[in-house]
Amino acid sequence: HEAVPSTGPVVVVANHPFGGADALALGSLCGTRRPDSLMLANRMAASVPGIGSRMIPLSILNEDTPARDNARSLRSALQHLRGGGLLSCFPSGEVATLRDGTVAEGPWSPHVAALALKAKADLVVVSFPGQAPAWFHQTGKLHPMVRTALLPRVLLSMRGRTVFCHSQHIAFQEIEAMSPQELADYLRAKAVGS
Repeated sequence: HEAVPSTGPVVVVANHPFGGADALALGSLCGTRRPDSLMLANRMAASVPGIGSRMIPLSILNEDTPARDNARSLRSALQHLRGGGLLSCFPSGEVATLRDGTVAEGPWSPHVAALALKAKADLVVVSFPGQAPAWFHQTGKLHPMVRTALLPRVLLSMRGRTVFCHSQHIAFQEIEAMSPQELADYLRAKAVGS
């Protein structure tokens, strides 16, 4: 966790290979270093007792939540960053998925990159090597909601395992000239190695 600055606005982004285990690891990594850490998370995760208070909810699962709710959440995240806080998230918005026979991280949304640029925040890229079990990807091909329903089981299947990660600090000055999409693509490449 040494890559995470102890003060100032910081956005921590990570790939999302496991679902729950990487989210818990990211929350622990950030929360241990920074008591002011909040995580952008889907509305379902943000409703979990005990951890929901450390999350800013977003509707990312095609929910019937108005876009203004997401806009409110993003404004709250920007305010938190401008106040010097730490914000973490998984910019793909979904667990890595089986595509064309290979498990791959989805494209990263430029919204979080835009927040970092607006807040003049440093960034930390976290890379979690590995992937969810094969049965998760095979069963998940039936329907995206089946994948979502299986996430607690994936988390339980990883009980007792250590989740490793690599992290890299990037100063705001290194990325300030990038557009939000360029920055999102750059950060994704650093996290997944491509």
